[in-house]
Amino acid sequence: MNSSDSGSENTSAQEHAPSISGQDGVALPSIQLTPIDGRILELSGWRQGAIISNESVQSLLKQGNINFFSEEAREFANDPDFIWVIITQSCDLVHVGVNEPMVEVILLKPSNKIDSNFKPLKNPRKIQLQHQDNHMDSAPHWRLTFSRDNLLSFSPESHLESEVLRGLRRWLSRRYKRSAFSGKFDARWKSLNSQGTRVDKKISKLLEILNDKVLMILIEGNVDKDLPEEDDYSISVIAVTKEQEDEDFMYNHIENPAFKGKTLAQLVDDLSEFLNSCNGIEVTSTFVESENTVSYKRIKNGFVWDTDALSEDSNLDTSDED
Repeated sequence: MNSSDSGSENTSAQEHAPSISGQDGVALPSIQLTPIDGRILELSGWRQGAIISNESVQSLLKQGNINFFSEEAREFANDPDFIWVIITQSCDLVHVGVNEPMVEVILLKPSNKIDSNFKPLKNPRKIQLQHQDNHMDSAPHWRLTFSRDNLLSFSPESHLESEVLRGLRRWLSRRYKRSAFSGKFDARWKSLNSQGTRVDKKISKLLEILNDKVLMILIEGNVDKDLPEEDDYSISVIAVTKEQEDEDFMYNHIENPAFKGKTLAQLVDDLSEFLNSCNGIEVTSTFVESENTVSYKRIKNGFVWDTDALSEDSNLDTSDED
């Protein structure tokens, strides 16, 4: 085949290439799905966690055709203090062909306030990370997409540290797979207990403190089901500690005035006791296990109970009692 035939064939292929455009009133960028060689992006250093320089950001904004997830994202994208981070999976980013036309970016904002409630996996609606010497905030709707071939003109400024990227990736994915507790289960521990008192504030405080100190609190049982009032939720409570913690870790005293210097192990027992005092909840066992000894079955079948369980009820007061 001579060069003229090849050129005619390429032109014909481009003319018949499928494209993506806005429909039903939704403004989406119009993209010609022509193959790009993802190996060029890989050689240029593009992968998940890559940071786009401010100069490249300005060029991308001038080109337009950016799909913003929210008006906040549109506003923040023009702020030079925000960092643009690629979150498209690395293999998808450098894929050769037309099946991955878009690249997804999340925006990170420098923060002067450190808040442990927004560590990775602590809250599904906000995250705080540490990149180099800076604390960075982000939210799931601070995202945008644009055509992947726009990256061919640039190289990344730098990359997120591996541990930081891992936390960001787990936080984003957990929005789609985090535990969903039954409203009837929640109502039982947020209502008057068998002694006619409320323990929801104490449970909330315990959850906040424990989730800041251990890897996770797991609940085993059918807490995702709406049970009849006459049936108890029969559950187990498991505190999973980080691998690097020594055997004495759970017996360290907590520096929190609400619990008068109790140890972590005592706080786990208190959590179980408070839950067990609630009408319609029976705690059958309590465990403390390290992440390198806890079984895969327990992780797979258990429900992670964290501060997200509190954020669903904005009227729940977790302040100190008199």
